[in-house]
Amino acid sequence: MSPELLKYPPENPGVVGVVGVGIHTIEHKKHRYPTTGDWLYDPSWGYVEVRTSRTADWRESMCVAVHELIEALLCVQHGVDPKAVDEFDIAYEARRAQGLEDEESEPGDDVTAPYYHQHQVAMVVERLLANELGLHWPTYNTNLGKLDEPPLDETSGTAEQVGKGFAPVGVENQ
Repeated sequence: MSPELLKYPPENPGVVGVVGVGIHTIEHKKHRYPTTGDWLYDPSWGYVEVRTSRTADWRESMCVAVHELIEALLCVQHGVDPKAVDEFDIAYEARRAQGLEDEESEPGDDVTAPYYHQHQVAMVVERLLANELGLHWPTYNTNLGKLDEPPLDETSGTAEQVGKGFAPVGVENQ
């Protein structure tokens, strides 16, 4: 990789749009909150980072990653604030932990989610990809559901990191 690509943050401050994408599989417990997939975006430098839980079958991780990427790109295009998405997801998961949300539900399926439409489009793409990769949708969902949903810990990061700049996985802040 060229040294210019590793420079962080890139020398294009004020970017609105997407100039780069990173997709990473991580340990499930390393997510910022209970989830199998997450995306981060800072409009000031235009980089989308997707993080998905590492699964036993690479195809499952990549279906989640593609879902997250599609959702992120559509949110950028439609002006959905990434902080609003994070706040909604974190609050939703807190309600789930209190038994106020169904264990099988997804935050993006809630019609009050700020990214409801973008999530629905991403679900269509995810289903198509899963089918083309030979995954059986009910089995795929069961496998994702078996991942342990740990609570946040101090090494996972927080939603406050979004919008304050974040380094892509494996890239040091300079």
